[in-house]
Amino acid sequence: MRRIDIRLLHILSEALNFDLQIVNPSDGDKWGSPLENGSWTGLTGDLTQRRAHMGVANLFIHIHYLEVVDMTVPYDMEFGCFITPLPEKLPQWVALVYPFSMEVWILGLVCLLVGTPLLYATSRLALHLLQDESAWATTFSHVVFYGTGIFFGVGMPQEPRSDVTRSYFIMWVWTGLLITVVYRSSLTAFLTIPLSQAPIDTLEQLVGSSLPGWGNTGLTFKKMLEDNPDPMVQQLALRYKAVTSAEEGILLTAKREYAMMENRQFLEYTIATNFTNKYGEETLHVMRECFLPFRIGMAMPKKRTPNDRIFVTHILNTTLHIFETADAECKHLATHVSKTTFDQDPQAGRRAWDCREEGAVRERG
Repeated sequence: MRRIDIRLLHILSEALNFDLQIVNPSDGDKWGSPLENGSWTGLTGDLTQRRAHMGVANLFIHIHYLEVVDMTVPYDMEFGCFITPLPEKLPQWVALVYPFSMEVWILGLVCLLVGTPLLYATSRLALHLLQDESAWATTFSHVVFYGTGIFFGVGMPQEPRSDVTRSYFIMWVWTGLLITVVYRSSLTAFLTIPLSQAPIDTLEQLVGSSLPGWGNTGLTFKKMLEDNPDPMVQQLALRYKAVTSAEEGILLTAKREYAMMENRQFLEYTIATNFTNKYGEETLHVMRECFLPFRIGMAMPKKRTPNDRIFVTHILNTTLHIFETADAECKHLATHVSKTTFDQDPQAGRRAWDCREEGAVRERG
């Protein structure tokens, strides 16, 4: 349960004048999943069986919940994202081909295949027609050896004498020199810094990955994936595997056997606290493409009186206005209060410090 959920409950208890008692779901499950007999487990099951009066725990407003419980207007929004293992570092020998892209390698090979015969033709033309060339290029194999040797730093045993051959050869040498200098400098950089593959950042990359499965606790999210109109999201449901807890899913992700789906804030917090070493290097990665925006609300048992729902909604709207005002004030204090303010107004300084420490400025969406 998040801090904003606790704050909302306390404000509602004061406004509606009831004693607040926060308990975990009676069966140990979290949000709950539907069973074959039509009943629900977890928090949703406690509400449908009226073992609780209100459910608050980062609950997503979704049609599957609305079929069995009532929900208030949304008071927050989050996005469903995947946490994936970072790809392993590439072996050092791969650095030999990394300085150039595939397109550059192909272009270089084409230039070599076309330029070497052209050099041979130019030298033969100067030798037989202009009679202004030495016999250094009497065979094609010699020309291939000399032409490719430029790219490996091998000097020419003889220099061409013909102006035509020299002009062409100067351009060939400059091309080879440029390519080799760029390649060597890039190769040094790639050998110095370990090579890493690009992480999984899109749904298409996730579907095409070798991960055996992904998912969340229960089967509710699988139903959401199946009902999504996006064909790519529907493919995610084919390899959906439920886990018993978020901790299990994250541990499986760390073993490169899973991709855990949760809200972005929770995943980023988990990585920062448990999967970041002392050098600031992360071992897990949150995908950039988050695909499920969820509105968050409070849940109540169905068949409550309309007045109850209207009153709770009114209190909730008023509370949200208070939150927005407080967050705006907190954001201003956290970003603009200086050391001078701490000295001149200790109370404002203390408030700014609390904003920074508690993270009262929430990033929505």
